[in-house]
Amino acid sequence: MQLINALSRWRSAKLLVAISMFIALVGCANYSPPVERGAILASDRGYLYGSFIKSSIPNFGLVLEDVARSRKYTVPFERSAGTQMFKVEPGTYEITQFIGVNFANEVVARKSLLGSKISQQFTVSPGEAVYLGEVRGVYEVAAGRLIWRIESIHDSQDGASRELVAKFPDARALKQSRAPYLP
Repeated sequence: MQLINALSRWRSAKLLVAISMFIALVGCANYSPPVERGAILASDRGYLYGSFIKSSIPNFGLVLEDVARSRKYTVPFERSAGTQMFKVEPGTYEITQFIGVNFANEVVARKSLLGSKISQQFTVSPGEAVYLGEVRGVYEVAAGRLIWRIESIHDSQDGASRELVAKFPDARALKQSRAPYLP
C-alpha cells in the first residue's frame, strides 16, 4: 500500500512539473505597436522599419533585444506587404527569436536565431531608421508537426523608403541605414 501511495505522489509531482514547464514556455505574445501613419517622429528615438509578411492565418513575430538593457521588442507579421515602422530606444540590437503564436495570442513555438545570419548586432542611433528587410514567415504542417519559420528575407529598401516617407513625412529627416545581414 505504501508503494502505491509513493507512486501516486511521484506521478502527481511529475504532472505538476510538466504543467509548470508548459506555462513557463507558453507565454502571451506582447507585440510592439507600429508607429501610426502620419505620426510625428521624435528625433531622440530610433526606428526600425520593413515589411513583415505572413502567408497564413496564425501569427508570427520577430523578437529583437536591446543587448545592453535586455529590453525586448516583438515585431508582428501581417498579411499585407506594407512597410511598418516601430519606435525603439537608441541602442545596440540583435534579432534573437522567431515566434509562432496561436489564435489565443499564446506563444506556441520559439526558434532561436542566435548565431544565424539574421542575428548580427546593429546599432540604432537617435534620429535613425534602420531597415530590417522584407521578411516572410510561413506556417506549415510537416510530419505531423506544426512549423513556423522564416521563408525569405529580401532587400527592398528603395521601395520601403519611399513608402515610409509617404506614410511619415517626418521620415525625410531621419538618417536611414540597413541591418548588416542584408546584402
